[in-house]
Amino acid sequence: MNSHKFHQLIISILILLYYIRPWSAVSQITNSNINQQISNSSVKSIFQDSQGYMWFGTFDGLNRYDGYEIKAYRNQLNQTNSLPHNYIYCIVEDQLKKLWIGTGQGVAIYDRNFDTFSLLSFLDFDNPEKKYIMNVDTKTIQVDKKNNVYIGTNGLGLLLKENNRDNAIRIPLKFDKERSVLDYSVPVIHIDKKNQIWVFISDRGLYRFDIQNQELQLINHDILEATSMTSNQTGDIFIANYHGVYIFHNASRKISKVFQKNLSSDQVNQLTLVNDDQLWVSTQDNGISIIDLKNDNVRYLNQSSLAPNALTSNAIYTTYVGQDNKKWIGTAKGGVHLIDDQQLNFQSQQDISLQNSTNYPKFVRSFAQVDPSTLWIGTEGNGLYIWNRSTNLFRTIKKGDQNLTDNVINNILADRKGNIWSATDNGIVRYEQHGKSKTYSCIAKSGLINSSVQILLEDVAGNIWATTFSNGYLYKYNPITDRFEQFNDSLIDLNCLIEDKSGSLWAGNYNTLIKINKQSQTFESYDIGKPVRSIYIDSKGRMWIGTEGRGLIEFDPSIKKIKVNYSQSNGLSNNSVLNILEDRKGNLWLSTFNGLSRFNTATKTFTNYDQTDGLLNDEFSYSAAHKLSDGQLIFGGINGFDLFDPDKIQARKHIPSLALTAIKINNIKLNDSTHQVQLNDKHQISQITLSYGSSISIDYVALEFASPHKIKYRYMLEGWDKNWNDAGVSRSINYNNLYEGKYTLLINSTDTEGKWTKNMVTLTIRILPPWYRSWWSYLIYLSGIACAFYYYNRYRNKQTALQHQVEVSQLHVIKEREIYEKRQAFFTNISHEFRTPLTLIINPITDLLQSDEDNRNSTTLQVVHRNAKRLLSLVDQLLIFRKAEEQGEKLHISQFNIHHFAEEIYFYFSAQAKLQHIDYQFSADHNDIIIQADKEKIEIVLCNLISNAFKFTPEHGQITFTIKCHPQHIQILIKDSGIGIPDHIGDKIFEKFYSDNRNGTKKQTGFGIGMYLTRTFIAMHKGEISYQSSQEQGTVFELKLPLLNENYQQDHSSNPASNYTATLMETWISSPTETTNSSNKLHSVSPKVGLLVVDDDDQLRDYLVKLFENDYMVYHEANGIDALSTIKSKQPEVVISDVMMDGMNGIELCQAIKSNSLSSHIQVILLTNSASSSTKLEGIRFGADDYMSKPFDAAVLRARVNTLVKNRQHLQEFFFNAITLQSNALKITDKDKDFIEKCIRIIEENLLEDLNVTSLSAKIGMSHSNFYKKIKAISGQTINEFIRSVRLKKAAEILINTDAKINEAADMTGFYDIKYFREQFKKLFGSNPSDYVKKYRKAFQNRNRLPD
Repeated sequence: MNSHKFHQLIISILILLYYIRPWSAVSQITNSNINQQISNSSVKSIFQDSQGYMWFGTFDGLNRYDGYEIKAYRNQLNQTNSLPHNYIYCIVEDQLKKLWIGTGQGVAIYDRNFDTFSLLSFLDFDNPEKKYIMNVDTKTIQVDKKNNVYIGTNGLGLLLKENNRDNAIRIPLKFDKERSVLDYSVPVIHIDKKNQIWVFISDRGLYRFDIQNQELQLINHDILEATSMTSNQTGDIFIANYHGVYIFHNASRKISKVFQKNLSSDQVNQLTLVNDDQLWVSTQDNGISIIDLKNDNVRYLNQSSLAPNALTSNAIYTTYVGQDNKKWIGTAKGGVHLIDDQQLNFQSQQDISLQNSTNYPKFVRSFAQVDPSTLWIGTEGNGLYIWNRSTNLFRTIKKGDQNLTDNVINNILADRKGNIWSATDNGIVRYEQHGKSKTYSCIAKSGLINSSVQILLEDVAGNIWATTFSNGYLYKYNPITDRFEQFNDSLIDLNCLIEDKSGSLWAGNYNTLIKINKQSQTFESYDIGKPVRSIYIDSKGRMWIGTEGRGLIEFDPSIKKIKVNYSQSNGLSNNSVLNILEDRKGNLWLSTFNGLSRFNTATKTFTNYDQTDGLLNDEFSYSAAHKLSDGQLIFGGINGFDLFDPDKIQARKHIPSLALTAIKINNIKLNDSTHQVQLNDKHQISQITLSYGSSISIDYVALEFASPHKIKYRYMLEGWDKNWNDAGVSRSINYNNLYEGKYTLLINSTDTEGKWTKNMVTLTIRILPPWYRSWWSYLIYLSGIACAFYYYNRYRNKQTALQHQVEVSQLHVIKEREIYEKRQAFFTNISHEFRTPLTLIINPITDLLQSDEDNRNSTTLQVVHRNAKRLLSLVDQLLIFRKAEEQGEKLHISQFNIHHFAEEIYFYFSAQAKLQHIDYQFSADHNDIIIQADKEKIEIVLCNLISNAFKFTPEHGQITFTIKCHPQHIQILIKDSGIGIPDHIGDKIFEKFYSDNRNGTKKQTGFGIGMYLTRTFIAMHKGEISYQSSQEQGTVFELKLPLLNENYQQDHSSNPASNYTATLMETWISSPTETTNSSNKLHSVSPKVGLLVVDDDDQLRDYLVKLFENDYMVYHEANGIDALSTIKSKQPEVVISDVMMDGMNGIELCQAIKSNSLSSHIQVILLTNSASSSTKLEGIRFGADDYMSKPFDAAVLRARVNTLVKNRQHLQEFFFNAITLQSNALKITDKDKDFIEKCIRIIEENLLEDLNVTSLSAKIGMSHSNFYKKIKAISGQTINEFIRSVRLKKAAEILINTDAKINEAADMTGFYDIKYFREQFKKLFGSNPSDYVKKYRKAFQNRNRLPD
């Protein structure tokens, strides 16, 4: 064979291989991320539901794919709502949008709204009342237009689940009228375009199912096995098995075998008819045969190690044609493959790479077009490639071939002379048309060799320019010297280089745009801030700059500023723009590190493309871009190059459908049994009703399988949100705490071009009001309000009537209370008024008894005195009763020995017992009995009981007073042998105003309040009182008092009742004799001091004047105002004032006296008719020195006045001691002490000044008369004497504290006559100054203290 014939043979074989090549059939086969997530790599069945989800049935589970991720479903043990088995044979969808899943153990029905499975059951053929769950291989399932479901099983035959039934029924296979079987196998069911149901039965042949008669009709039994069936528009049925492909001609009812020579394998698993003109034959062992039914051409898809995106397995189980004509291929052990016809936009270079897989350039860095059919390609590491586009063949030049100095080709230039210049990392290589080549080095003026050449450019004048890297300079080719020469010393490391229409060069380095003047070799720099990777001037003269990090920049050379900056935020795929080309329509194509971007310069919008659109590259290279002579664009990247006609790149027409992937209520998956949902006519959830306070989360997806990452989302809840919420790529929504009402959720997405589509998911969310705002709660509220209003009116009417009754009763009570209060006030006031005249009766009689030395009138006066005391005691009883009744009486607890106390009371009545000849005895079982009680009240109780005993016990009778001690209480018994208490009286004796009308031994009557007070006081002590009585034996009163009661705290405050106790004692005890003389003699105070009596009662005032006139200089006034005038003029030592007076009362008078520094030293005694402790406390608070209640004992009053005068004398002694430096143990008031110390300090501060009454009183701040009187009252000295005493005291201090001489001390204290100083010093200190110094100076200085 000659060489010419050999070449023809080779060419023929290549042409034949080209037309039968396995990769020529379809576009790129994508082996996407599906296979990284799918539950099993053997995919038995594929189905796309009405929403757009892809479902994959595998050997190990069912998989749902939404373009982003796969959700796998498997059998869960003991869960009836999961798959019955993990081996999935087939998947279909019925008219109610439910999926029917045929598994290795029956059928599962999937409800997508609630993401649950239910199992299909069938009725027993002989007994329809029984039903069973399917548990056999389910090979095939089909649904007709009436939503009847046909199930083909392995062993149970054909099952029919009619639309109006809940369970399936078995279809018997009849042989004749008498014979039929139920157990047979149905591997394939097919429903043609006319809704005819074709059933293939193993070992029986092809049948047709009559739905009306529900029987199987044998059509043909020429073949007995089938793996798949499909039909065309004419009704012919293609049948496949492991022996090939057959066709059933519907007209002739015959079967013939077809495509015997064209199939890649006779073992066919599935037939798929595409557009009624392509039959895709999936084989068990040799990929897919694609038969063109119109011209009988065959193309093949099979496994290939040479093609990067070929099938990974030749065992094909299924081929499924989905929406938008996408082909999904399920393989054995190879997972799922996708063929997308819309990726044909960028497919041309795919064919090139597949055909030349062993000699295809990778890591492309540069291009140069020599002629329309020849393209030079530079790579990074693989040398040069020369591609003949006509023959689609590549020729390579590696390092060392044809003088190529390096395999890294950074740039290629085809000059106007036909030479090819290659910029490498080791210089420049020039290839001439005649095959010659030459290398060039770029050597700087300094001798530095810039080996790495980056860019080559031929300008309008034909000059060749080269930029270098790594401290590299700009070079210009000199054709005369045939070498590259350094152009400029300052232009270093330029990344890009172009020429504008004016002939200026524009370059960019790592942060600057540079304009170069070729003639002057000068340049201008413009700061960009990021590396400049490309510069392009478009057809309209606009300059565009591609940066690495700042995106695309439009630069205006006229104003030398950046006009606009576009980045990812504007839609650019990546901020690193490496190359810029312009297409025929003026669009800019930008290669980046993340795909291609097409920039519409008119609309300022970007459209992005990546490998999902058919590109070989997502990551492109620097300088790797070129526009070919025919307008096609070529870009180089890490996987090769992408060559395409930009006019043929059309926008995708596919608009992805939106679907809800999951709904959760309160973080719990939506459930049809617990949540209220409504479905629309598409059997999708259209409304959800939620309780108040519920949270809802919704997951959604746009079902885009080619480029899901390009989809953006937004949503809005109408009624809640005011505007759309931009979700970006997020596919989840959460809403919490929605108010009651109806809301509409809208979800929208973009297409892969970034445009918002009209597809929208709508979901109504109805939030129920809280129970307290629901309609039935409002009904309850209304009913409650009505009932409340009714009962309120009823109640108000009753209350009005009752209130009227109460008001009437209250009027009666108020009137009675007013009468009672007036009566009580009358008795109280008159009792107080009795005390003053009684005072004027008792005290004069006492004086007469004391002065009646011969006792001539003693008996008569004693009768008068005793009855006056009796009258006073009755008044005091009334006062005590009044206070007890008003509950104003309180306990004043003290701890005392009850034995000693009771014994003293016993002795009070001893004289009376002798007088009445009564056997009066006292006994106690312990001497030390300590009790916590109000001593005065216990005294009143005991005296009252003993007094009554004496009252009703006859002479020669017996009274015993006994005390017994128990662990928790004491028992007091008072027993008499008197006349007793009748039985009918009972406890009446303890009632108020009860009085025994029987005559006792003493004809004394009372008010009937003694026993009432007795029981009241005992009850206040938490004690008990009782009695036993008989007329023969007398009466025994028993008292029980607690010993120690923790509920009480010791109270040392004074008890007002004690003021009356002594008076009451005189009433209870009738002494046989009374004292006639008093031994209490007052010491007169000489000389007489002033005493002021203030009382509005003339008789009492006169009596007090007479009482004190012998010993005091007595002044008297009738009211407080006049008394103040007398105090100012007379300066008395003591003031005795009544409390209750008209005008200024005694309390106010005391306050006025004590608050004035001129009179604060005056002693004040207050007299009052009231026994109130508050009155006494108020008087003491305002400075009263003493306090006495009327009637007072004259002797006691005189003694208290005398004591106060003596205290004043102590004050003067205090002053004298202070002056004479003696020890001062005397106590005086703080005010007097402060006044004395102030006067002494002022005098000491002015020792050398001639002080007198006028000047000193001025410094003190008082009038000289008042000052004189106060100094006289306190010190007993005149002002001059007082000043002299202070000066002498200071002189004494100087003499004993210092070494000063006597005359020096005299001069220092204002004594200029030494003789006069010595005389006055001796008068005051009792010794002359020299002796005083000898006696005290040494001792004081040694002890560092003054002598006592």
